[in-house]
Amino acid sequence: MTTKAPLSQPPPHLLAHSAVTIEVGWQSPNDNGSLISEYQVEVCRRVQAHQAADHCHVVENAREICVGLSLSCQVLGLSPNSTYEFSVRAISSLDVSAPSRSAVFFTSKAPLPAPMAPYLLERDSANVRVG
Repeated sequence: MTTKAPLSQPPPHLLAHSAVTIEVGWQSPNDNGSLISEYQVEVCRRVQAHQAADHCHVVENAREICVGLSLSCQVLGLSPNSTYEFSVRAISSLDVSAPSRSAVFFTSKAPLPAPMAPYLLERDSANVRVG
């Protein structure tokens, strides 16, 4: 019996997120007799294609990230308040697994900017007025 490619694993799960970062993790699949040498995370931004089209998305900014044997990946530089789709592949010396089922995660809205520093408008012996 010959060894085969690793089996595809369950979809990634969300570990943490912010307005510009998403961190995902996953479980190691059954290696199917071939030692896993690294994982490859596929991530892309999903944009709704048309307001009237339900469940129809355009993919942009697709990229693949090799993460070695780590079971998690933090993706930086994402757009606030956006939707991203993730899947993972296991890579062995023999072959590459099929991608996991996709998982969809969202970045949060960008935080409001901090207010400007207060400044002195007027001051007398009993009161201070700031703007």
